[in-house]
Amino acid sequence: MVDRVEARKNLEKLESDLYHLQQLNHLNSRYAFKRECRDRMSELNEQIKSIEWQLSQPAKTR
Repeated sequence: MVDRVEARKNLEKLESDLYHLQQLNHLNSRYAFKRECRDRMSELNEQIKSIEWQLSQPAKTR
């Protein structure tokens, strides 16, 4: 696994990206753009959950 510091940095970046997508005003957007945003938010949520799960696991020692 990527070290914990790098994982936390990635997590912060993903959460920031997700926040900005959620804040977009889709009122006058094309359907295709709305769908792409929804799909991307779903991908981001999956990645965030995966990283959070990995961070919750005990660190492996060699």
